Amino acid sequence: MASIGITVENGLFNIALDQYEWTGLTVNGNVIPEENNQWKYAQSSKGLVQFTATANLLTAVNPGGMYALKGENGKDYVCVLYYTNDPFTINGVLFTGENIAGAQTKPIGFNQGMMAGEFSVVETLVAS
Repeated sequence: MASIGITVENGLFNIALDQYEWTGLTVNGNVIPEENNQWKYAQSSKGLVQFTATANLLTAVNPGGMYALKGENGKDYVCVLYYTNDPFTINGVLFTGENIAGAQTKPIGFNQGMMAGEFSVVETLVAS
């Protein structure tokens, strides 16, 4: 089963794809190289992240959506995903918003049959 993890750590987004059906990851127009049969991206400065992840042997069966997680001091984290087939592709946008209605406090899961994903906050910013 293919898995994708989208996390927020100290206000920065990270994307990780496992070694199974995934074939590539592009972030903000840059191809992320495969390392040890995995793809990992760690944002180095705050801002919008646009990504595309491609895979073999998967089919989109569920619609995409917008997911929001609570952050600190009214800053919330947003993940918008949509899917296409032939090849299976996840297109996503990650950004920070303010006081987003319905933002969750726990990790949010999303799936596509043989693909599992999670959007979570690893560590939030500490108020000074």
